[in-house]
Amino acid sequence: MFSLQVGELSEPVQTQFGWHLILVQSISGGETQPFEDVRASLEDEIKTATAEVQIYELVESMANIVYEQPDSLLPAAEQYGFAVQVSDWFDQTSGSGIAADERLRLVAFSDEILEQGLNSEAIELGDRVVFVRLHERKPAQAQPLEEVEQLVRSELLRQKRADLGRNAGTEALQALRSGASLEDIAQQWSADIEDRGFVGRDEAGVEPAILQRSFSMEKPEQGMVYDGLAVGDGGYAIIELSAVVSADSDLDSETEQSLRSAQGEAEFQSALNYLSGRAEVVKTPPEEIEL
Repeated sequence: MFSLQVGELSEPVQTQFGWHLILVQSISGGETQPFEDVRASLEDEIKTATAEVQIYELVESMANIVYEQPDSLLPAAEQYGFAVQVSDWFDQTSGSGIAADERLRLVAFSDEILEQGLNSEAIELGDRVVFVRLHERKPAQAQPLEEVEQLVRSELLRQKRADLGRNAGTEALQALRSGASLEDIAQQWSADIEDRGFVGRDEAGVEPAILQRSFSMEKPEQGMVYDGLAVGDGGYAIIELSAVVSADSDLDSETEQSLRSAQGEAEFQSALNYLSGRAEVVKTPPEEIEL
């Protein structure tokens, strides 16, 4: 928008909300403020910029020392007046203090640190930059049952939920492919149906795994196509695919309308089946119908 002139219309711009055309109708500049009114903010801005440069230069200098003397962090720490600290024990999946950050654990368990005994490169952790090396390593060992009983119990329950979810999902897919409606399955599961309409490969708000599976499904040449996958902790998602439109194809209005009509007809038929299954139907002889 800020690259346009007054009266200029932009090229189509795509965002997560769709396609947009931008027309600049007028441009007005900000008013000049008295120096005393903005002095404090300018000082803060300059101090921040200066500090960022100094920190960058400091980190770069320390990184050079850490790299040139890879068997110890002491030379770099002593030169800049820092103390080398030792963390508590941590493993690949959890830790406390500085090791609570997954990025640090990922580096700490790399081959360069564990096997070669080298210093790490600079690791950015929010507003901090750290360097790590191996201090002591304790091999994995079996833990007493009383210490891991609850963890084992939770994991077994999670696996059981996942198995039940997959089994239920498989049965639901078989029922759908045998003629059941998605509404019947949703009612059986006490679940909601989320109609997304046409979606793109980078559709916001849709779980990536569901999008990936959707775009790997067969095209619905003769009716709906169904697939499913395990999601979350024991959950299962059913995907109903009614139509596919290629992003690089140039659809004419007749073809597009035909696709939308097919999708609408499928949704209407599903809704009709659902309502028919719940309705109490009473047949009335024609002669008894009042007009």
